[in-house]
Amino acid sequence: MPRYGVTLVILAGAIVGTLGWAREFAPGLVHSDVTSTDDAAPPLPPPPPCPTARRAKPPGLLGRLLARFLHALDTYLLEPIKTSLRVVHLFLLFLPLVVTFPVGYLGTPQPDRYGETAGRLWWYQFLTQQMAHAGPTFIKLCQWAASRSDIFPPEFCQALSRLHSQSTPHAFGQTRRIVENAFDGCTLEELFDEFDPVPLGTGAIAQVYRARFKPHVRHALLAARRHRDEDIATTTAAVAAADASPVEAQVLAPFPEESYPPEEDEVAVKVLHPRVATLIRRDLVIMTAVARLLDLIPTVHWVSLPDEVAQFGLMMQSQLDLRVEAANLLHFRYLFRNRSSVTFPYAWQDLSSPEVLVETYERAIPLAVLLRNKGSPFDGQIAGMGLNAFLKMVIYDNFIHADLHPGNILVTFTRPVRAHWFDRFIDRLVGPPGATADQRLKLDNWFARAEALIWADIPSTKGDPRDLHASAAADSPTYHLARELETFAGRAPSRHASAVTRSPDQLQAQINLTLKALSRHPQVFHEYTEELSRMGLVPQLVFLDTGLVATLNETNRRNFLDLFQAIASFDGYQTGQLMVERCRTPDLVIDPDIFALKMQHLILQVRHKTLKLSEMSIGELLRQVMIMVRQHHVKLEGDFVNVIISILILEGIGRQLDPNIDLLKVALPILRNYGLEETRKVATLDSVKQVPHAAGGGLGQLAWWFKVWLWLEAREWVSGVREFDFEDNLFGEYMYPDV
Repeated sequence: MPRYGVTLVILAGAIVGTLGWAREFAPGLVHSDVTSTDDAAPPLPPPPPCPTARRAKPPGLLGRLLARFLHALDTYLLEPIKTSLRVVHLFLLFLPLVVTFPVGYLGTPQPDRYGETAGRLWWYQFLTQQMAHAGPTFIKLCQWAASRSDIFPPEFCQALSRLHSQSTPHAFGQTRRIVENAFDGCTLEELFDEFDPVPLGTGAIAQVYRARFKPHVRHALLAARRHRDEDIATTTAAVAAADASPVEAQVLAPFPEESYPPEEDEVAVKVLHPRVATLIRRDLVIMTAVARLLDLIPTVHWVSLPDEVAQFGLMMQSQLDLRVEAANLLHFRYLFRNRSSVTFPYAWQDLSSPEVLVETYERAIPLAVLLRNKGSPFDGQIAGMGLNAFLKMVIYDNFIHADLHPGNILVTFTRPVRAHWFDRFIDRLVGPPGATADQRLKLDNWFARAEALIWADIPSTKGDPRDLHASAAADSPTYHLARELETFAGRAPSRHASAVTRSPDQLQAQINLTLKALSRHPQVFHEYTEELSRMGLVPQLVFLDTGLVATLNETNRRNFLDLFQAIASFDGYQTGQLMVERCRTPDLVIDPDIFALKMQHLILQVRHKTLKLSEMSIGELLRQVMIMVRQHHVKLEGDFVNVIISILILEGIGRQLDPNIDLLKVALPILRNYGLEETRKVATLDSVKQVPHAAGGGLGQLAWWFKVWLWLEAREWVSGVREFDFEDNLFGEYMYPDV
C-alpha cells in the first residue's frame, strides 16, 4: 500500500506540474470556469482604429540576425563611404569661402557697423548663402551661431540671423508614407476627413500640415496606443534605471494630466523630413572632427569648440525627436495653466512619434501681421504680455522657451476670462458668454468687406478673378487666403444664425481670417482692431515650436540674477569679477580687471537713465555685455546666453509695438509674487541652517531679491510722480471745479 501511495503522489505532482506549465506557457490548452482575481486574464485589446491597421510583431531569430547583419554593414562599410562623400561635398562648397576670405580686409572700417569693412560685410553675406546650400545641419548651425554674440562679432550674427530655412518641402507622397507608418499602417483616407497637401510651413527639420480627423478615429487611436503603453510609470522607471539618454528622459518625464484636454478633430500635423536625422548625425561627426582640429589653435582655444559642438548636437538631437516637443508643450501648458494671456498648443503624446507630432490647430494670426501694421489699440498690451510671460519662465519656472521670435508667436483675440471662480465654473458648464446679435452682424459685415478687398488684390487677366484658370496669381498666398475665406463662408452658419449655432471657435476663426485679409490695408486694419477693442476682446499670445528649451543650472541662474542685482545695487565691478570667476575658462580671460571696470562704467550709465523709460533699454545693456564678453574671452554657458538673446529679441519686438516699453516695469509684478512665495517658503523652515544658499533660494538670495523689488517699487513711484500733472490732477479738481 505505501508503494501505491508514493506512486499516486508522484502522479498527482506530475499532473499539477503539467497543468501549471500549460497555464503559464499554453493558456489556450487549459479551460477553467472559475477565475480567481490573481489569475484574471488581461483585458482584450481595443478594436483597431482602421481595417488596415497592423500590429507590430517581434521579429523571429532569422529576422534579428538579418537586422544585425544589415546594421553592421551600414555602420562599418556604407556609412564611412557616405561620410567621405559628404566631406568632399562640403569641401567643394566651403572652398570658395576660404579663397575669398582676404576680401574682408578691403575697404575702410565703418563706425556705424561696429568697425567692419565693406569687404568683411560682403563675406558675411557670402558665408550665409553657402551655409544655406549646405543643408539643414548648417542652417541650424547658423541660427545657433547668430544667437552667440558672446563669441562672434555683432555684424556676423546679424548676417546669419537673416538666414531662413531654404529647404523646399518634401513631396506629399513621402509625408503620406511617414504618417501612415506612424499610425500602424492606417491610410490617410481612413484617418482624416481632410488633410491639406499644401504645408502650412516648412523648416529645416520638419513641415506642418493642417488636417481633420474622422469622427471617433482620434479616440480609437488613443485607446489603442494607451493599451499598448498602459504602464507608463514602469516604462519610465525602467528607462531611467537603464541610464536613458537626455532625450529619452525628457520624453518619458511624468507630467500632470490636464483635467479637460481639448476635444477637437482639427489638428496640426508636424512631419519630420525624410532622412534628415541620418544627414544631421553624419554632419555632426564631421563637425566634431573639425572642431577638435581648430581647438588646437591657441587663439581659438578659449571658445571650447568641441564643447560647443557637443551642445549643438544635443540641441539637434532633441529637435529630431518630435516627442520632445510634445512633452515640452504639455509642460508649458501646465506651467501657464492659470494664465489666460498666453497659451500653447495641446500635444497628444499618445498620437505622436519621433517623426510625427499631432497638436491642436491654433486659429490665430502671426505676430508679424501686427508688426507690419503697428498702431492698433492692442500693441502695448501684446508687448507687455510677451515680456511678462518670458520673465515668468526665467524667474518662476526655470523652464525657458529658447526659440522665441516673431515666427513662433501667434496672436488671437478672445473674451477676457472672468475672475470669479463661480463664473468660471458656470462657463465650464454652459459655455462662456457669446457675442450679441449686433456684434455678430458687425463681424459678418467686416468679413464681407475683407473678402471683397482680398479678391480685389488678386490680379487677373480676364473674367472673374475667382476662376482658378483666369487668375494670374493662382499660386500666390493671397489667392489661397481668398479661397480660405470663401471656404469658411460656405461652411460657416448663415449671417442670421442664432447664438446656439454660431460657436465661439467659428467667431474666432472669422476674426482671424478677417485680420489676415485686411493686413494689406493698414487703415482698414486699424479700424477693425478698434472695433474689436470696443467689443471688449483682448489679445492672447500662442507660443509655438517648443523643441528648444533652456533650463539654467545653479551657476548660470546665479549669473543671470546677478545682472539684475547689478542694476539694483549699481555695483558693476563686483558683477564683472563674479562673471569672470564663474565662467568656464577663467584662466583664459583677457584683462579681467578691465572687464570689471567696463561693467562698472556700463552700470553707471544705466543709473543716469534709470527713470527715463523710453531711453533705457535692457536689450541694449545686454548687447553691450555680450560685446565685452567676446572681447575679453569670458566664456559663458550656452543656456545662459540663450536667455539673454531671448530677452534681446523679445524686448526688440516689444519696442516695435510700444517704444516706451520698460522691462523692469513689466518685471515688477512678477518680483512681487516671487518675493512673497519665497518668503513663505523660508518661513516654513525650522531654522536658518535648513535654508539652502543655492541660486534661486535661501535667505541670502531672498534678501537681494527683496532689494531688487524695493528699488523697482521706488523707481515706479518716482516715475509716477514725474508724470503726475499737479495743476490738472490736484488743483484742477478742487480749486477750479466744473460749474
